[in-house]
Amino acid sequence: MKSPLNQPNHFSRLPVDLFVPIIFLSFDTQDPVRRLIRTEELRLVDRAWQTAIDSTPIFWTCVPIEPDSDFKVIQRWITKSGEGPLHILSKRCLRPLQEYMPFVIPHARRWRTLDLEAYSCCISNYINKPAPLLETFHVLNASILHDTIVFGGVHPALSTVGLEGVVLPNDTSFLRNLKVLRLRSVSGPSGRLHLSQLQAILASSPHLDQLVLDARYRVDAQPPPPILIPSLTSFQLTATVYSPEYPVVISTMIHAPNVTHLDLCFDGHPVPATLGIFSKLTAERIRRALSLEIKIFPWGFQLSTDTQPEAPSALQGVHVSLSDYPEEMEVAVMLLRYIGTITSPFVPVDLVVHRNTMEGVFNYLKSSSEVQVSYPLPGLRSVRLCWIPWDGYPYERIVGDLARTGRDIAKITFHLWKGESDGGEGQVLKWNAETMSLVTAD
Repeated sequence: MKSPLNQPNHFSRLPVDLFVPIIFLSFDTQDPVRRLIRTEELRLVDRAWQTAIDSTPIFWTCVPIEPDSDFKVIQRWITKSGEGPLHILSKRCLRPLQEYMPFVIPHARRWRTLDLEAYSCCISNYINKPAPLLETFHVLNASILHDTIVFGGVHPALSTVGLEGVVLPNDTSFLRNLKVLRLRSVSGPSGRLHLSQLQAILASSPHLDQLVLDARYRVDAQPPPPILIPSLTSFQLTATVYSPEYPVVISTMIHAPNVTHLDLCFDGHPVPATLGIFSKLTAERIRRALSLEIKIFPWGFQLSTDTQPEAPSALQGVHVSLSDYPEEMEVAVMLLRYIGTITSPFVPVDLVVHRNTMEGVFNYLKSSSEVQVSYPLPGLRSVRLCWIPWDGYPYERIVGDLARTGRDIAKITFHLWKGESDGGEGQVLKWNAETMSLVTAD
């Protein structure tokens, strides 16, 4: 029986300039480890495949370093990559950096991605050489000596940086001209960064598009002036129980009028902090909204607004984490009430509620103004009852209680989602005022 390398294969008779792109595009995964496994498998088809793949650098430019990585194999991969850009990925490798970085450092000029998990070691000696092609730099749990000039100050293509649990050097100029910045639990040589230092970092990236921060900063005696970031479209802010006032200070400092995706996690903070951040960063978006979708689950409050008539499918979202609140409905109701105060009564509203939040939401919808009989969210057009099981849950009684307040709910469509078997739409129901029950919509 012929070995795999000796099997006849007519596909390999294609010209190399056609054969290689077809093989490369056939990969069905972006995972670097699985791609390399697949590459090694394809080398075994026959000798022509092996020769073509081994001599094509594009197959070998991504170098994942795993717990069981053979460093001789890693050297072969790097050699086969020729002069192509290198993507070095070592997260969760559970190996000390000194074991594999000596193989990687000589190729710093070719780095396109450097993703390191340092396990609290100092990485200064590994990131002090010029990296002219580097675009993405991620580090987890590391320290950088105070006098280090990261990448020797040569990193013209750097646009994405993610740092978590990292002690920064005095010179943070490598954090300039970025498009994406993620900072979690970062500090400087003398401890937590001041907000003024954070402001200086943000000011050095005028085209920043995505920003992820926590609230572990020192508040200066004089709050830093606001910084305008008109390019920012995505902002994620996580507060901690150790810094209850900082989220509001940070949100006051950052003026981002074009944010379309806002994710706020307050980790047990009091309601005023939540509402303060929410209102500062979302008021204008809500006022301009053509429609609203509000999702209320035990773990989060999510608002999506459609404000672009020329692109109605472009949703802009706000998410507020509620999972750490013992009384998450209090926060959700306050946010609903705030939305109601600044939204036109004619804006259509679609609600999505979890069975554990349905009763609290409907109690809010039953409330009316003391001055005149007006109910919250007058533009409410649909309610999707989401997450199974609904069997045995008194959802019809809760809807009936809303109807008995005098609120006209005949125009509201109710979607009862029971699981994947119903195709995701669930039962479509309407309230029948004569029978005082939910009936299947026509």
